[in-house]
Amino acid sequence: MALAVMADLFGMAMADRLALTCEYEWHKDASRDPFAKSAGLI
Repeated sequence: MALAVMADLFGMAMADRLALTCEYEWHKDASRDPFAKSAGLI
């Protein structure tokens, strides 16, 4: 969620750069949920 706030405040390019710097793999596709199957949602 912090990356979304950074994107709103400083733009998506800055949020992408921050995620890369922190070595965070940011999944922006809302339909991709790796935990949906284990939670019984699909």
